[in-house]
Amino acid sequence: MLGDVDWGRLLLGKDVVAHSPVNHFNALDSHTTLTKNKYGPGGVGSFKVYYRESDTPFLQDDGAPAWSLYVNPVRLTKAYRQVKLVGE
Repeated sequence: MLGDVDWGRLLLGKDVVAHSPVNHFNALDSHTTLTKNKYGPGGVGSFKVYYRESDTPFLQDDGAPAWSLYVNPVRLTKAYRQVKLVGE
């Protein structure tokens, strides 16, 4: 089997920010679970993971809702969700 062993790995420079769009989930039982390095470490360097969610819509660069620092696996259940990575 041939493939790229670095496929899916993140290369993020110091203080570089990468964020997802705001995703809307309308199913009542929908959830997203964030688990850092679930499939092992990857890329070069490290980064911090932040997330936020809301029951009401917000734009990608809005100041609210506030970002929460990822510490342990977290389950997001609100309708609007976004993830941000910041290189260290």
